[in-house]
Amino acid sequence: MKAFLFLAAFILFPLAKSNAQTAAYLCSQTGAYGYCYGNSNVNGCAYNMCVKYGGTSPYSVFSTSSKGYGALVVGTGSNGVRVIGASGGYSSGADAVNRAKNECISRGGQNIYVADTWNDQN
Repeated sequence: MKAFLFLAAFILFPLAKSNAQTAAYLCSQTGAYGYCYGNSNVNGCAYNMCVKYGGTSPYSVFSTSSKGYGALVVGTGSNGVRVIGASGGYSSGADAVNRAKNECISRGGQNIYVADTWNDQN
């Protein structure tokens, strides 16, 4: 019985740790995006927000289990569709913004702007 409990704890412990702290989803067809931070199901929340705002086939652009500062940066791709960059888990707001800007630019974002910042310590 002890061996079963140890095995069950060994298997379930990593699953409990896999919850993300921040997540962002984007739909490359419509440009809709969704992001969430600081709740128990940020991946599902971000996906659902993307769908709510018009996403037809959202995909994950960012996910982290680290607490800290985060940012969302929005730009426009060469095809006219929205592009985003997201970050989370940083020790400073400036670092989070810089990372999100770089992510957006690396995805082809032009005319970028910071849409949101946060400090998630939950």
